[in-house]
Amino acid sequence: MEQSIKTLENEKASRATSEFKVLQDGLKRFRPFLIRNISYSWDDFRYYAARTALIMKMIKNNASEDKVEEILYANIPNRRGDILKLIEHVKTLPEEERWFIQLDEIGNFPKILKTWHDYFFLA
Repeated sequence: MEQSIKTLENEKASRATSEFKVLQDGLKRFRPFLIRNISYSWDDFRYYAARTALIMKMIKNNASEDKVEEILYANIPNRRGDILKLIEHVKTLPEEERWFIQLDEIGNFPKILKTWHDYFFLA
C-alpha cells in the first residue's frame, strides 16, 4: 500500500496517506488483545491508562479516602447531554494540556471521557 502511495501526485499522496492512517487507526480498535486468557480491546487499554493517571494524581494530591471513593465509583454519564457537558468542560483546558484527547471521538467513549475529566478537574 505504501509503495502505491509513493507513485501518486503530492495532493493525492497526501490524501491517500491520511485515509490509510485513518483505516489503520480504525483497525486497531477492533483488534482484541489477549492477556492471561482475558480479552482486552484497545479502548480498555485507553481507559486503564486514564484511570491509572487519575489514581496517581489522587495519590500525589493526598486525596481523602472519601474523595477517592466518590471519584472512582461515580456514575458514568450515559445521556448525550451529560456527555456534551463534559466535553465542553474539557474544551476549556488549554490545548497543550489536553493534546492527546480527540474531542470529536471521545464522546463515543464516556467512561474514558469521564476519567480524563476527573483527572483534569480533580479538586
